[in-house]
Amino acid sequence: MKFSALAIVATLASSALAATKQVYLKVKSDNPTIDGQGLSSIHEGAAINYVFLGSGSEELVYESSNSTIYDPYILPGYPFYLQIWGNIVIIGVGETVNQFEIDSSNYLTVNGSESGFYAAMNTNDPYNYSAFAYEAVYYPEAKDAPKGAIPFRIYAEDVTSSTSSVATTTSSIATTTSSIATTTSAKPSKTTAVYTNSSITATTTAKNSTATSTSPAQFTGAATVNQVSGALALGAVILAMLV
Repeated sequence: MKFSALAIVATLASSALAATKQVYLKVKSDNPTIDGQGLSSIHEGAAINYVFLGSGSEELVYESSNSTIYDPYILPGYPFYLQIWGNIVIIGVGETVNQFEIDSSNYLTVNGSESGFYAAMNTNDPYNYSAFAYEAVYYPEAKDAPKGAIPFRIYAEDVTSSTSSVATTTSSIATTTSSIATTTSAKPSKTTAVYTNSSITATTTAKNSTATSTSPAQFTGAATVNQVSGALALGAVILAMLV
């Protein structure tokens, strides 16, 4: 009897785990300008973050049991849900009326359809971020989409798979480094280190290249920072409303 009870508990726990997974939302488009970009949100109003395209993705939680996707990290204890307000794609407080599901091909569907998402600029968003970055908007009917907007689908990448891929790459790099170290150790040692102008130049160039590649900062990097700062500023207001 005890064994049966434990088995039931284990089954229920397994089902709960299966119904929840962490995902990154990625852009899939025939247009190379936006294909492969990630989706992340940035503060644009009281407990409202607008979703934009950028080089990185916001980590979200997908609940298949109730067809929702949310960010639990912006304001701990108060999930910010992926929602569609009119034609605006947001992540905000309050559960969505739309049904978000990830199909068998790992594409995000809204009320059963993968289509309807567009990347648009100059949307007149509150803080005018769309003047220099693509905002995610939603139009079920293509004829209603803004002129020049780029259609795309959303691919849900499993966070654990992404982490596994990074670990594999790191392991490969470590193996390669080890091989290089072994080859180097087999060579005759020198008592005096010799630094040529070419090696110094190469090192300097590499450092400058690294500095250049990280500046200016990508839009999506600022998104997470703004989420946190926005959440801290709104925390007191939200808590006051809930008390």
